[in-house]
Amino acid sequence: MSVLDGLLDDLRSQRNYVEGRSAPYARILELLPGVLPREELEEAWSERTFGAWYERPLLILASLRYDALVEGPSHPLYAALVDPADPDAVDRDALRAAFSRGRGLWRTLSRRHVQTNETSRAVAWLWPARLVADVDPEATLHLFDVGASAGLNLIADALPTPWTLRDGSPLVVTPLPPIGIRRGFDLRPLDAADEKGALWLRACVWPGQGRREERLLQAVEAWRSADPRPELVAAAASEVPSFLPAAGEGEGVLAFQTVVRDYLDEDERATYEAGMREWLASSPAGRALWVELEVRDEAREGGPAAALTVHDATGALALATCEAHPRVLDVDGTAVRELLRRLH
Repeated sequence: MSVLDGLLDDLRSQRNYVEGRSAPYARILELLPGVLPREELEEAWSERTFGAWYERPLLILASLRYDALVEGPSHPLYAALVDPADPDAVDRDALRAAFSRGRGLWRTLSRRHVQTNETSRAVAWLWPARLVADVDPEATLHLFDVGASAGLNLIADALPTPWTLRDGSPLVVTPLPPIGIRRGFDLRPLDAADEKGALWLRACVWPGQGRREERLLQAVEAWRSADPRPELVAAAASEVPSFLPAAGEGEGVLAFQTVVRDYLDEDERATYEAGMREWLASSPAGRALWVELEVRDEAREGGPAAALTVHDATGALALATCEAHPRVLDVDGTAVRELLRRLH
């Protein structure tokens, strides 16, 4: 079995998804099947495994963009991959040149992992935390981010709140309860205070999406100025439940994940999810929440990209659907009312 098996299907699915979202990436994904040096790529990935169907396409794209950001205007795809991004700068010759031997691209492909730290996904904790505050505004809420990357979502309350409902009205995410612990868990935590780490995060933002890039840069600055900064712990997802505390009197605990599930292999995922359910079952009623913002299977076919689901000891509630980079949420009001009832 080759690490490249199914790659062409995944490139096709990713192209369908980025169409209308990033013109340079759509053009690259259109040309890649006829240009990609398979032998070199198989060698670069010889020690790697991948989970989500979108992981390999996104790693290729981010690695190309990182190489362009590092090299500057002499890079064959610089005009296409660095704002203002020009999709017409993508052609077969430029793409072949970008994959030539000796480029830093190959080191990036073999060592880096897709770590977007997309802070618009922080709605996964900000909105549920506001619902907690509706019920008990004085209770201290402790935050735990599973698959935190550089931990930027943990300080997203210092950033603008861009989310709306389908009718255009704002999604209200304030006031928040007092926030206590802010801690992230990741198998490979990134340091946003490090220039190379911050540049990789920037490379994982799609060209032409200036608002996303601006928000990322704001988040990096907020992280660097945070005092104290949230703690980042190197840990596999399956280890996280053992690190989560029970809520004490006058406290709540909210653990959240944003586009993590599909990166876990089957055994890791099963162990992690069983551990999270056990943690919820052992927690005081209404004091512990596990929130998932995860890509839906329908995303491959162009359906609603992601679902925001809240779990407590009673079970799961699907509160909303949205894009994987959330801006507009389709909210299920019945599920929201049920969550508020459980929190009382």
